[in-house]
Amino acid sequence: PEPSGEVKGSRRVQLYAFAVSHLPSMDLMGKCDPFVRAVFGSEVHETSVIKNTYDASFEESFVLDVVSYDDEPDALVADVTVRVLDHDLVSASDEVGAVSIPGDVLKRAALADLGWEAEVQFDVLSRGRHVVGHDRKRCVIRMKVRVLEGLVGLDPPGAEELAAAGEWRRVRVTVVRVQHLPSMDVWGKCDPFCRLVFAGQHGATGWKKSTYDAVFDETFDFDLQVPPPGEAAPPLEIQVMDHDVVSAADLVGTVIVSARLMTHVTCTNVGWEGEAKLEVAKGGRPVVGKDKAWCVLTVKLALLEGMVAFAPPEEDPLETRPRSLQITIGSVQHLPKMDVIGKCDPFCVLHFRGGRETTEVKKKTLDATFDASWAWDIHNVMEQVGALNIGVKDYDLMTQDDHVGAVEVSAEVMQRILRAPVGWHAQALLPLLLDGKTVVGQDGRLASVSLQASVFESRVKPRLLHILVVGCTHLPKKDLLGACDAYAIAEYGDLTVRTKVVYNAYSAVWNKPMVVRMDDPAGNGALSFKVMDWDRLTKDDIVGVCAISPEKLVEVSAMPPGETMVQHLRILTRGGVPTLGKDKQPTRLEVHLRVEEIEHGAQVLQGDPEEQHSAPVAVDTSLHVRVTTGYHLPLDLCGRCHLPPEEDSLGREVHLSLGLGGEEQSSAVRGGQAGGGEIRGWGENVRWMQDFRFEQEEDMAAPSGDEALTSAGRRKLREQRADPGLVFTVFDKGFGGMGG
Repeated sequence: PEPSGEVKGSRRVQLYAFAVSHLPSMDLMGKCDPFVRAVFGSEVHETSVIKNTYDASFEESFVLDVVSYDDEPDALVADVTVRVLDHDLVSASDEVGAVSIPGDVLKRAALADLGWEAEVQFDVLSRGRHVVGHDRKRCVIRMKVRVLEGLVGLDPPGAEELAAAGEWRRVRVTVVRVQHLPSMDVWGKCDPFCRLVFAGQHGATGWKKSTYDAVFDETFDFDLQVPPPGEAAPPLEIQVMDHDVVSAADLVGTVIVSARLMTHVTCTNVGWEGEAKLEVAKGGRPVVGKDKAWCVLTVKLALLEGMVAFAPPEEDPLETRPRSLQITIGSVQHLPKMDVIGKCDPFCVLHFRGGRETTEVKKKTLDATFDASWAWDIHNVMEQVGALNIGVKDYDLMTQDDHVGAVEVSAEVMQRILRAPVGWHAQALLPLLLDGKTVVGQDGRLASVSLQASVFESRVKPRLLHILVVGCTHLPKKDLLGACDAYAIAEYGDLTVRTKVVYNAYSAVWNKPMVVRMDDPAGNGALSFKVMDWDRLTKDDIVGVCAISPEKLVEVSAMPPGETMVQHLRILTRGGVPTLGKDKQPTRLEVHLRVEEIEHGAQVLQGDPEEQHSAPVAVDTSLHVRVTTGYHLPLDLCGRCHLPPEEDSLGREVHLSLGLGGEEQSSAVRGGQAGGGEIRGWGENVRWMQDFRFEQEEDMAAPSGDEALTSAGRRKLREQRADPGLVFTVFDKGFGGMGG
């Protein structure tokens, strides 16, 4: 046809009045059961089946949305493929042949004047050859073509800024009104309602009783991602139904907004709105109402912002202040029904930085509000963090909790959030996924989780972990002519500390300190130890290994500053078998852990403080002794200690003296009238509850390295072993403080 000079918006092309002649015999015991299938892009239309014939006429019509925008004159239009098939009841349908209508021909037809109509005839081809019918004549297909006005109001303009593939959009569909309905009930009119299906989601309006003209004005939101170039969005299908109380609802007709048009709607500018009246069809034919007019459905479409992901700013290299990261789970909406008798009992499980956090359980709901927050102190902004994973589960009292779905914020995004400026905050609405697919709720909408991320200045001081590798007991015999020359290696992250060697012993004492930062106790892995046997000529032998898990380190990092945790770790072989000592007892490593707070920005030299010239952190290696109770004290000279303190007129005063390495310290006086203790006779007790502290002298440490091999070194070891060690002396001051 000649192109029209007044083409505005979009056009539709209608194919109808299909007729196939001179069909071949396709059945062994019959003729042919033909039907026609038309494919246009992602749209597929089919006619009904005509049984046992060589010449068939079909009354169905296909309407194709051929969109031609004024600002896109060179836009390509897909070809239309019309296939003639032979229906088989048991097996797949056989193809008789096909006809292809080029897209440029279809576009020229769409640009004609409204109402232009023509009848066309094509030879049916199969594998490039003409199909010959039963009567030796060429098989042909005839059809009529008519140009219709486009869906006025539903032809969105091209987007000013192209949406990126994968971005979320929300299409809002408003079912306004259905008019000219047919009579569907024997004793009444029609009880209409509408069902909507789009992008795997669904919805339904309420039903109106006994009418031919129903007003709904109900709105439905559907979320979907912008399709990649070359792919199309799914079509929007709206079914007009007649409600029946006793039986299933009857189909009045269907309205389909094509995939091509919905793709343009999805990719247009956010905020666009449109409205159109759409013909209701059934079986390819328009539905005629009680008043003999075509049944029409009025629909509004609008494009809104869809799911929103976190979009942190680009990192600022000058922003290095310690900060706290707070994640808040706001709500979970549009959940599916998970219980047979009930709705859903949702709760959330958050995994981040090796930790696990759980919200409370919300009972019997499909929309749960939690407003649960957790904060992590980040002292090192360059710390590498993993993804944030939030799982939604359905609580079950008797059985295992059911997994509803999960959302994940990638490690890359979390890294950018971590390095965002202090004060940054944002909200996100993420779709719930199960096995890579979106979860559709009971109301037909996509289930979603709302999150909030905030970065604010940290008020918690950074922490150091002081590790003291004390020693190892019950060592095995590793040398042919000796016991074991043991030393230990401690590793945490990139830090490694090695102790001295204790020669020819089955128990080793090292008291080796190590200092590490506790910026990320869960992300740096375990604190591992390796006990080795030193050999002078050959490679050192491994005695065994042990480790303190990241979960345990998280617990240690939460201890009050200054408190010490003592760990007795069992040494294992590389195969996981416990190492046994010479005395057949399990070999154990003793480690002391203590946490200390430091000021923000303080420079800390990690690792071995003994090897650092100016270590900013002092490691406490002094000996702390707490004396609590003296048991089973003997009688005094008068044998009067059996009396209560108020009856002991002479009084009995007991004190304690501690000596270590030439240093002596005394306790306060306890007992009698002077100390107020509880000395009540033979076998009774005295409570002191007093702390003592002795500094470790350098010459008390055993020699290490080659020094231990010299005669002076061996003499030093013997002298130290002859040292009486820590000496406790208990005194009774006797009569009125005389004697002792």
